[in-house]
Amino acid sequence: MANKVEDLVNVILESYNECDITARIDEENMLNKDILIEIIDEIRKVLFPGFFDNNKVRSEYLKFLVGERLEFIQYHLKKQVSNAFANQDVCRECSKAQAEEKAEEVVFEFLKRIPEEERCVFHRMIEKAFENPVLGADGMIHLLCEGEQKMSVYTKVFYLREREGYRQYYCSLLDISRVI
Repeated sequence: MANKVEDLVNVILESYNECDITARIDEENMLNKDILIEIIDEIRKVLFPGFFDNNKVRSEYLKFLVGERLEFIQYHLKKQVSNAFANQDVCRECSKAQAEEKAEEVVFEFLKRIPEEERCVFHRMIEKAFENPVLGADGMIHLLCEGEQKMSVYTKVFYLREREGYRQYYCSLLDISRVI
């Protein structure tokens, strides 16, 4: 039985070498899944203040909260993007400082794209859905992708109910960039 298990182990190890794209062994620059989840949680808190917070968000502390969250996102996302660059052929030969510099540029561009006017469009859709829960509300939101390219998203919002002092909505998003 021990030989069968050892043979199986050897076959699996060989498969790692044959299909190295499906295994990350001896990688120096691994992405941290837990940090990425925290980053996404902080982005949600910036986009929708008060909806994903454990405590009440007070207007007099909002500037501090947003600044603190953006600093957290910028710092940790820069490290993760830098690690991703270091694992790609494009930047394998880059020094750590060059990868970090490139990552900082990408992260800053990303953070600049938290689109104020689209947040207002979405807010109006939520208000309309609350006023007419049967019909809900729909509309287009345009998000910046790469450079000046925009992704067009058809959005449909329905008010569901109020629970524990919070309104709950159902929202569906459909990327129709390629259609229009």
